[in-house]
Amino acid sequence: MKNLNPKLLAIAPAAYLFLTLTAHADYFTNAPSMSTVRASHGTALLPDGRALVFGGFNAAGTVTNTAQIFDATNNVWITTGSLASKRVGCTATLLPNGRVLAAGGLAVFYNGYAAIAELFDVSTGAWSPTGALNIPRYSHQATLLPNGKVLITGGDATNGYPASTELYDPATGNWSFTGALSAGRDGHTATLLPSGKVLVVAGRNGLELTSVQLYDPAAGIWTAAASVSGGFDSHTATLLPNGRVLVAGGYGGGVLKQAIIYNPANNIWNATGLLNTGRYGHTATLLANGKVLVAGGYGANNTPLASAELYDPATGSWTTTASMSVARTFETDYRLPNQKLLYTGGTGVGGVGNNLSSAELYVPTVLTMPPITLTGAARLPNGAFQFAFTNIPGTGFTVLAGTNASTPLSNWTVLGSASEISSGQFQFTDSATSTNARRFYRVRSP
Repeated sequence: MKNLNPKLLAIAPAAYLFLTLTAHADYFTNAPSMSTVRASHGTALLPDGRALVFGGFNAAGTVTNTAQIFDATNNVWITTGSLASKRVGCTATLLPNGRVLAAGGLAVFYNGYAAIAELFDVSTGAWSPTGALNIPRYSHQATLLPNGKVLITGGDATNGYPASTELYDPATGNWSFTGALSAGRDGHTATLLPSGKVLVVAGRNGLELTSVQLYDPAAGIWTAAASVSGGFDSHTATLLPNGRVLVAGGYGGGVLKQAIIYNPANNIWNATGLLNTGRYGHTATLLANGKVLVAGGYGANNTPLASAELYDPATGSWTTTASMSVARTFETDYRLPNQKLLYTGGTGVGGVGNNLSSAELYVPTVLTMPPITLTGAARLPNGAFQFAFTNIPGTGFTVLAGTNASTPLSNWTVLGSASEISSGQFQFTDSATSTNARRFYRVRSP
């Protein structure tokens, strides 16, 4: 393991601290489970950094309207107000005013297309109605535009796949039609580009599509962009820091390992490194270091995957990384303010009869961390030593103790975790100091 920032500090006569911050590889760790099973549910990151989940399948053939909020600071789920209407497969969009827009979906298991839309107010924990979509839609996409309006594209509807697209105006609470796609579709992606235009890629309309289109909010029209080679759907699209779009995986005549990059500057697609594992219905999330984490989804033989891999734009290659604790697809994920990723629910091995209530957190690789400086070193009345330090909020630290700094790490005593007593403020106590002439400590993450 790589040791960072070693320090030797005198804290009291004959007592010393040998502090080592140890880098860790990325890993998944279990979070508390939700109170109910959820798959194909809605998720939104709230302005205060908490994550809202709502609706979805809670068992085979059953749709729920319940909602919960995950508080990462305290690692707990909090029950909040329920939707007025049960919903699955709807979209969730955080609006500039801090409310969450839930639009469309299905009211019952694979039936009952919904046009209803509701707004969640985090200050009250309540949902309120807003204008209904012009066309009931399921499995559509919602994109927040720079002007604060929300663009709805594609989806499955009662009469097939609507080519029409709609705009939601938060100022009026109304929906209006805007330009139409060349072909209706679901299973597509919609990505907001730095130019303010929206890139819609592939999808299906009975058959997998190759068409790609660009929406111009200023003109309210769609134009053709360079097509992809071979139709596919259920892929992911991730906007990279350089303004290009990474499209990964999908289904098209089989499960795909494909990875291609769209360059808006010249309207060209370029191949990049292939995924190690073909998958569709997975998640893809841009990390703070610029890499993209792909996790879960369906693999060969339509079996949910637990595996995950990282894409490095600098090398154009994928690296297998830590796996989730549970194989899942149709899960949701969000990058929390502490840079951890929250994964919730989804469908496990065995299909809809094994929808999940579990949640887990992805903890990215720590290559560098702020130096640890101990504060508040004190001897407690019972003779124990207590220390505090500041570091990245939400980070996990393990404290080890020894009587000789040169002792192999395997022989150090694990004291346990440092407690985060407030955001970014950690504390640990060693009750055995009174029986040792000298005492050394290591702090590592996790």
